[in-house]
Amino acid sequence: MANFLIDEDLPRSLKSLLQAAGLDAEDVRDIGLRHTEDLSGNLLIVEPGRIRLRKR
Repeated sequence: MANFLIDEDLPRSLKSLLQAAGLDAEDVRDIGLRHTEDLSGNLLIVEPGRIRLRKR
């Protein structure tokens, strides 16, 4: 099963939609990663194994 990490630029409701579909989803705002960036300007992911969903 896929595990998703939802970036702060997406609606909070996406987490509920993914979970309702039986998928594992976390929102960066809920786990203390809001406004966290690495040197390239991308969100720093500290949870290996999660697929990051973000708006381009």
